[in-house]
Amino acid sequence: MPFRFSLDGLLRFRQSQERREELLLGSLNHSAAELREQRSRLVEWVRGEQGRRLRSLAAGAAASELQFDVLCDAQAELQRQELETRIRQAEERVEAQRGVLIGARRQRQLLENLRERQFLSFRVEQARREQRRLDELFLLQRSPARVCPERRARFAHPDSHFPRKSFFLIGKQT
Repeated sequence: MPFRFSLDGLLRFRQSQERREELLLGSLNHSAAELREQRSRLVEWVRGEQGRRLRSLAAGAAASELQFDVLCDAQAELQRQELETRIRQAEERVEAQRGVLIGARRQRQLLENLRERQFLSFRVEQARREQRRLDELFLLQRSPARVCPERRARFAHPDSHFPRKSFFLIGKQT
């Protein structure tokens, strides 16, 4: 009889649930990485603009250009703050999802451990049944009822196959 785990359907469900949580965590990590990349591109753009502004000031820029640059800097700072907020929220979602994944993994591992214990118990019981079967086979082979008719007849008449002297009396001649 093959081993059958009664909670196998639940174990498969837990495995798929854990896999789904892993995929969601990967997606959230990817989103957070994209936001961090956007922030770094914005910071690089601001640095480039500051360098360009210094060169234009040295060349004698118009007041309207300087005013436009100030507005651009303010807008860039607002975008950076918004990105920082979104990054913080994304990292919080990642941490929350990591906790959900850990819970799903524990539930799966719990069922896998239960399955392993039941399988080991099954193997021990199977080995006991096999040993019991071998013991019974051995006993049946040694049993007088299973012996061929000629030998059975000898067992029926003890004098027919045993020596005249008893085994216990050998060496004690009186």
